[in-house]
Amino acid sequence: MPSYFDSFIASGFSAIITKSTVAPLERIKILKQTQNYYNQSNYRTLPGSIKFIYKNEGLRGFYRGNYSNLIRIFPAYLLKFPANEFYRNLYNANESTPERILLAGISAGSIQITLTYPLDIIRTRMTLDHYMTTNYNSYFKCARNMFLNEGMLALYKGYPITGFTYPIYVGLQFFLYEMFRSDYSYFGGAFAGIIAQTLMYPGDVMRKQLQINGIDNTKKKYNGLIDCIKKIYKECGFRGFYTGYGVNVLKAVPETMIQFIIYDKVTSFLRTR
Repeated sequence: MPSYFDSFIASGFSAIITKSTVAPLERIKILKQTQNYYNQSNYRTLPGSIKFIYKNEGLRGFYRGNYSNLIRIFPAYLLKFPANEFYRNLYNANESTPERILLAGISAGSIQITLTYPLDIIRTRMTLDHYMTTNYNSYFKCARNMFLNEGMLALYKGYPITGFTYPIYVGLQFFLYEMFRSDYSYFGGAFAGIIAQTLMYPGDVMRKQLQINGIDNTKKKYNGLIDCIKKIYKECGFRGFYTGYGVNVLKAVPETMIQFIIYDKVTSFLRTR
């Protein structure tokens, strides 16, 4: 197992390379997840989304929000992998049952999302297009507007559903990767990512909807998590909880593979230095 220092370094490289590679798909996914909140339909299909972004924002539009995402993901990854190593050692997961590997991942995911959630909500708002809002064009402007208009608690909007689903997603990702990688090498990372994201994807959709709930001093659309679930189902049916899922699958395959490849390669290099 890599040392915690090696894990920190590898996590940083993994974060930057992974998220920058899939940034265009990440933005399209978030726009598809949030457009129902604004009763828009500009991002129905992937080709249509690409055309719309390029027409209105040019090539830079595909990377809008990537800066804030890197600010979010760098500490998130620095916590994710080292925390997983820590809990695997704590639970003796490396020489024990698969259930302990899953538990270690869930514990790591809980720490990660709790400490970095405010950065995630800022990233979501900065990803929106100018038809949705113009008040979140810069990182500090976004944070200031949230604090002045909605208070400190706005930094944790949507956290309850995320605090439940995201740790399970991380746990499943690590657990399934360990299960698949001996037979499928780094394709195991892709399989792990797709399965984990498929199972936990509704939580991601609800998180995005709640993160933008009531922004720009508008009337809140949702009165809490239960109301959010009811309204998404009423407006879109069960498929509403999988809005943007197709793009997410396209993103998940390279994202998860790159994430684990970079992490493993860097830790291997550091161990032999």
